[in-house]
Amino acid sequence: MTAFHVVSALLALPALTTATSPNLMLVYLDQWRFDWAGFNTPEVRAPNLASIASKGTRFSHAFTPAPLCAPARGALASGKEYDESPIPDNQMDYPVDGSVPTYYSQLQKAGYYVMMAGKDHLTMALGCGVNGSIHAKELGFDDWERMPDKYEAFNKGKPYDQWTETLEENSAFDAVSACYGTMGDGNCCDQISGVESGAFCPRTQPAGDTDVVYPDDWTEASAERLLDRKPSGKSWFMQVGFPGPHPPFVLTEAMNKSVEGRMYPLPQGSSVTLGDEFYQTMRRQYAAEIENIDMLIGKLVAKLESAGELDNTVIAIMADHGEMLGDYNKYAKSMPWDGSARVPMLWMGPGVKGGAVSTQPVTTLDMVGTFLELAGGEKATGMTTQSMVPLLSGGNGGRSYISSGLGGLPFTGDVVNEDHLSDEFPPGGGMNWRMVVKQYNDTSTLKIICCPSGCSGINGNTTLFPASSSAQLLLTEISGDQSEVDLLSQGVGKSEASELVAYLPSTYKTACEGLVSDEDHAVIV
Repeated sequence: MTAFHVVSALLALPALTTATSPNLMLVYLDQWRFDWAGFNTPEVRAPNLASIASKGTRFSHAFTPAPLCAPARGALASGKEYDESPIPDNQMDYPVDGSVPTYYSQLQKAGYYVMMAGKDHLTMALGCGVNGSIHAKELGFDDWERMPDKYEAFNKGKPYDQWTETLEENSAFDAVSACYGTMGDGNCCDQISGVESGAFCPRTQPAGDTDVVYPDDWTEASAERLLDRKPSGKSWFMQVGFPGPHPPFVLTEAMNKSVEGRMYPLPQGSSVTLGDEFYQTMRRQYAAEIENIDMLIGKLVAKLESAGELDNTVIAIMADHGEMLGDYNKYAKSMPWDGSARVPMLWMGPGVKGGAVSTQPVTTLDMVGTFLELAGGEKATGMTTQSMVPLLSGGNGGRSYISSGLGGLPFTGDVVNEDHLSDEFPPGGGMNWRMVVKQYNDTSTLKIICCPSGCSGINGNTTLFPASSSAQLLLTEISGDQSEVDLLSQGVGKSEASELVAYLPSTYKTACEGLVSDEDHAVIV
């Protein structure tokens, strides 16, 4: 056989997954807003994120498909926009009857070994269960070490996930449980009217082995254990689900000292003050959680490097949604304001352009399509996720606009999920809005928000909207550091608003399209 025939025969063989497919890692934080990653707010010190950004690509305008825990994660797992995904609200479990395949199972079909470390929040109602086993295999995990939200970890009064099991094994369950409490009401936190529980925790958590006690440290250690025991010679995917910086903002003594005396910008658009020291303490705690996670991300990268796997691993870092931190006198998330709906997004790895910063609006949903393409996998029927591969290499592509939203009856996903339907529906805690983001040029990125039954649910005490039960519409410029001020009320942006309204789901388009041409702006700020 000639050399030509040997080469031809080799080329005819199927490509080996281990030789052609990169490893994939998603580092997924909880409640991490876009401007608290060290790039916009220098008071946040995140050298590892800065290093990753210098070696990869950062997207400055990344948005969640829905700024609420379970809906954001349900959209991601299903690879579907919020309105088509199976999780419209919190306290729901991802369906595991095969009707909505996860991207984890699609990666398994592509030959990947799939691992989950930390919080995935896809069994929010049932919990993770002993050994983290509830629905783990059905969701598409080959190996896992799982924990729930910090709010929920102690709801049952006994260990019911792998983090709290570890606490029990180390005689730390009772002390840490008392500190965190149920839904943020533990003895390490103060309860303040109008503020999300656990957003002000001036007392430190019990002392102990950090890897055992602190949930983010436990998650990173779990990721290392999973990497150590995965099979060799097979491409792998891992999701590292840090439970922070979601409240309760409980810190270790060392974390408290690391931010002692720091000063941060006060909330945007607040008219009712709880005192500067309250805001500074809350923001120090939030920064300390982020900086601790930055250190843990550095440990993960070092782990991959020491194992000789870093150069063949594509890493995506992002969050499920943001945190209002008192902007417009609002806390937590669920709102279309940038603090809630806009998140950091960084990529690093083979094929990713180094040192690039893109202002093109992107959705976290498209991490799924990107990983599936890199894995040589296929999207399941109904997945609307798209690939960002061209953008990561510095090329053109991506969506022409980005959508996000929460609540409302037009939801077309699995609304009969378990036994959730009750007086609580429509979902989203009374929220009912949709938004569209589009970049027009290098200096202008516009966001439109439509509330078909009024925007009182997203309005703070600064009267962003007048009280109304009628449809309301807002157009704002978000390309720089501008406050989210309505442009329509200033008599500008009608043409762009007309275009953006056309991209809304049909019910919202019908409700809001007439507002653009109203000369008296009766229901516009």
